[in-house]
Amino acid sequence: MKNSEYKKWLFINTSVVALWGSQYLWVAKIGYAVPPFAFAALRFFLAGMVLLFFNWKIFAKTEIKMKKNHLMKILTLSVLGLFVGTMAMIFGVNLANTVVVSTVININSVLVIFLASILIGEKIKTFQKIGIFIAFLGIVLIALNGQSFTALTESEYFFGALIAFVAAFFISFYTIYIKQYVEKYGGLTVTQLGLMPACFLGFIISMFFENWDFVFDLSFVQWLYIVLFGVITGLTFSLWASSIKHLGSSGAASFKIGIPFFATIYSLLFLNEKLTIWIFLGLILVISGMLMCHLGKISKKKKGDVVFEYEEF
Repeated sequence: MKNSEYKKWLFINTSVVALWGSQYLWVAKIGYAVPPFAFAALRFFLAGMVLLFFNWKIFAKTEIKMKKNHLMKILTLSVLGLFVGTMAMIFGVNLANTVVVSTVININSVLVIFLASILIGEKIKTFQKIGIFIAFLGIVLIALNGQSFTALTESEYFFGALIAFVAAFFISFYTIYIKQYVEKYGGLTVTQLGLMPACFLGFIISMFFENWDFVFDLSFVQWLYIVLFGVITGLTFSLWASSIKHLGSSGAASFKIGIPFFATIYSLLFLNEKLTIWIFLGLILVISGMLMCHLGKISKKKKGDVVFEYEEF
């Protein structure tokens, strides 16, 4: 790849991460003005429309021959990764705050390396083990936030962080097992298919258990936040999938380290959230651990060895 092309995609991916971090801002701005499952469904619907709009030529020209069992696995994994991840973002931000949830959810890029060693036998370098330990130490500092564990378990903050951490596990499973289908059918195709069950499930649950009167009660600005949330999701999904072709899956994934950083900046500027010393130290440790894990990524030593690379949408 030419140096200019590489620099262009470095800039694009940095912009994508900055946009990705802003999604926590829009969730916080909406709060519970929109029921959670309806909010998630609207996100996936708008993201799917954006993805289809920008990539319709690719989808129109590509003939996809997919096995039924592959399709079912993609749909199931997408519910775990996309739907559960979004619900955790919505509930977590409202229970804790954007800094905590963005940091804890994005620990999944470290969890992928840890879980892959258990589930599919990937080897972990010593450097990565240290990175995983540091990142988890950061999560503990963020979760405790200077309080005793007994007092913390009675607070909404703790449950918000816990929901985000559980979601990080689901997203990690999605990332590990979706890779084979991304390689076979392409990132854009798999992502587009994955948005369908996530959107459908959100709408079904919302129709039975939530009130849709909010459609008439929301202000123009609140609708703008919802549209921004969905459109930015679609843009980041599309650009992220495209960047992998130019930067490689590990190279593109390493940019996720910046998501908690941008989410923190936005929260301080636009939400006036409090950044305690414990959350700040935890954030530094998590980002440092993520950085060490990516710098210590496994390399191919000989033919037949597996190179651990992954991508996430």
